[in-house]
Amino acid sequence: MNYLLDLPQVATDDVAKCDSPLLTPLTPFNPVANRNISQQQRMLMQLIQQHQAQAGWIVLLAPSPQVIKLLANVEQLPLHKVLVIHKKQLANLTTVIDTALTSGNCKVVINCGQPLTDNIDHECQKLAAQHHAWFYQLDNLCQRLNPH
Repeated sequence: MNYLLDLPQVATDDVAKCDSPLLTPLTPFNPVANRNISQQQRMLMQLIQQHQAQAGWIVLLAPSPQVIKLLANVEQLPLHKVLVIHKKQLANLTTVIDTALTSGNCKVVINCGQPLTDNIDHECQKLAAQHHAWFYQLDNLCQRLNPH
């Protein structure tokens, strides 16, 4: 069953244009006092650095406030290319992922929030490949690097 391709196109125009009020560009905060960062935070910074040359937006889905604050204080990150969709603004996570990946304007989508099922994650990977984009499920990446 194809979970993503059967979804209704809700808010397609907003995400496709990447000018929706749901998408918030990151802006600098005051310096972070605690530089002890988690594996997940480190992985997210590496993904953003890895894709900084990509044409298009890097979309972060449901990052924690601590992650946003940390990222805003790392000078080497291209924050002018990063859009954040906050957890409370995600009525339907798979619809937002689908819309972002098919928009053409969002080249990297990183789900920092609720983990997806393996089937939906696989469908997101396929959809990203079809649209010359990248999709990452942050929890899955960290688990693969550090299996318990």
